[in-house]
Amino acid sequence: MVSVLIDKGECFVPHDVVLLFTNTPVSEVLEIIRNQLENDKRLKGRTNLEIDNIMELLEFVVTTTYFTFRE
Repeated sequence: MVSVLIDKGECFVPHDVVLLFTNTPVSEVLEIIRNQLENDKRLKGRTNLEIDNIMELLEFVVTTTYFTFRE
């Protein structure tokens, strides 16, 4: 457990880390994005990535959490 000393004249304001995260239904959003990519007729002109690769990268980004404090 970490101890934090609060000096005179300072105040401690706790923050609920959970509130920093959005409450977005990830699977539904990923499905919507996949549909948009599949219907994008200009996608091949903008990237060489396949839709499955884009979705894998996107899913990794939106489902991975890395948090540090006073490292």
